[in-house]
Amino acid sequence: MRQYFSLKTLDMTAPWLLFVLVVWLCWKLAALIWLVLAPPQPPAARDIPLSYNQSLQVPNISGFSLFKANPVDLPSGQSNGEAQIPLKLEGIFLGRPASNSAAVIRANNLSNRYRIGQQIEGTNQRLIAVAWDHVTLGYSDSRTATLYFGDEGAMASGPANVMPMAALNNANSESQQAQNKLGDAIRQLQSNPSGYLSQMGIQPSAQGYEISANAPAEIRNKLGLRPGDRIVSLNGRPLGQIQNDIQALQQIQQQRSAQIEIRRGEQTMTIQQSF
Repeated sequence: MRQYFSLKTLDMTAPWLLFVLVVWLCWKLAALIWLVLAPPQPPAARDIPLSYNQSLQVPNISGFSLFKANPVDLPSGQSNGEAQIPLKLEGIFLGRPASNSAAVIRANNLSNRYRIGQQIEGTNQRLIAVAWDHVTLGYSDSRTATLYFGDEGAMASGPANVMPMAALNNANSESQQAQNKLGDAIRQLQSNPSGYLSQMGIQPSAQGYEISANAPAEIRNKLGLRPGDRIVSLNGRPLGQIQNDIQALQQIQQQRSAQIEIRRGEQTMTIQQSF
């Protein structure tokens, strides 16, 4: 009797269960069809107009440019008895500790290597800090100035007998001479690479080229190089393969600027040159 009651109950509920299952399957199938025919669209961004007193906050990254000329942040209020001397940052030597850092700065068309604390020749400024892309110069009255790579003709105060236009003309002449020397270097590397490397006093090494004591003293003194220093890259391109090195020099000739990476032990110096 109990088994008969269970079967009778199952027979009564089975159609309803089947109906619910069919409805659920139809609902799922309809949802799948709509998903294929009309997929959901991402929400559209709504424009929010700025009021007249609002402005966009754009990060200032101009100081990180290597080749673009950026305005130097020099203090105002120079004395009338002082002329303006063009400055250019040509190289940076990051030392450890930071007090051992140095920079190659061209002042009044004369390039020298300065350590922190030394006075820039012909100016009233001293080198007080060195970063990877700029240096900070200080005055005796606690004013400071920032000089970035690529700053052309940035001005510093100096003796009133300086003639900036004459210095600028000399700089243009030197730039043309550098272009000519670069073209000559490319031709000699193509025709006689070993002879040219020996003439310049550099030797191939595992990473780039090593400066020897036979390197021209003018170049070593200007850039502050020592025998044993290694030139490892030009504009980020590793050195050591003659054909690749020729291509790197040709790129520099076209761009008229070069970023030279030099290693001295565990320290790295980046030199920036514009032609």
